[in-house]
Amino acid sequence: MFWRSSLAGPLLLLQLTGCSGDPSPVPAGLSSELRLVPPSESIPAIIRTHPAGTELATLSVTGRPFGLALSRDGLVYCTLLDAASLARTSLQAAPPSTLSVDRVPTDVAFAPTGSWAWVTNQHAGTIGLVDTRRHQQVATVPVEGDPFRVVAGPEGQAVYATTNAGNLVRIDAETRTVSWTNHLGGNLNGLAIDPSGARVYVGDVTGKLYEVSSAGEVLRTLPLPGQPQGLALSSDAKELYVAGEAGDLIFLDLERGVELSRIALGAGAFGISVTPDQAQIWVTAPQTGELLVIDRVSRVILKRISLGGMPRRLAFDVSGTTAVVADEAGSIRFLR
Repeated sequence: MFWRSSLAGPLLLLQLTGCSGDPSPVPAGLSSELRLVPPSESIPAIIRTHPAGTELATLSVTGRPFGLALSRDGLVYCTLLDAASLARTSLQAAPPSTLSVDRVPTDVAFAPTGSWAWVTNQHAGTIGLVDTRRHQQVATVPVEGDPFRVVAGPEGQAVYATTNAGNLVRIDAETRTVSWTNHLGGNLNGLAIDPSGARVYVGDVTGKLYEVSSAGEVLRTLPLPGQPQGLALSSDAKELYVAGEAGDLIFLDLERGVELSRIALGAGAFGISVTPDQAQIWVTAPQTGELLVIDRVSRVILKRISLGGMPRRLAFDVSGTTAVVADEAGSIRFLR
């Protein structure tokens, strides 16, 4: 049964090439491969900001939009729970099209280059690999249990997912096999990875936070009351922000392993994301149809945006000028 309750270190830059002799995380027969970008070819610095919160466009989509991800190049994928599909659109709110995956897709994440995406096919018990150039699911990786959440590591080779069997799973993108499975237990609906890829944070709705190394070792277990759902990290990975379904936004100091503060939101929180400029935290409240904007430093609610519907997961474009929200009531929302 589908469960409804609900990046510190240098980054490796990647590009796709056609050299057939290098190791590749792609399905057999496809030519594109991951290689390191030399410093001289590094991507120029991006000026980062945050949206004002003005609704720009709404796309009607059938099939219960739920999970959502946005690639560096502005490609938007949104999972459709009841349609075994992903909706595809762009930052320009182009009319959506769909691509087939497997049953009850709940979450989606892009690889760093944006040429690949990973989707949790919950009722199929698989993690699907989508070729974003062909907009087609080209491979699946079986996992133990029904998968909930998925994130891709900064180097593109490691993918992590949680399942309803209480498992955290690491998938090797090159071989498309499970590297290890750690049975943490509980309902694991929070998942975040630090920018170095060295640590993964997993939230259990029953009241725990796990810090896990890339090798699968549990480094710390912290109590986390308040029904934690979505997790988000500050860019320096010193703070973790937790959307609490019990009605709080929780601030954690990861260096000391302590709770810094809580903000009463007045509504159950689910999705969460930090703006690219690190100035704000945006949180969705499905039951009230709201989007809450919080100042990250002062920890004050700046505004409550009434969207209506049932907003679930959200993401920002790389510069932070646009936010995209999956509305389970039947739409994809764009805000500037």
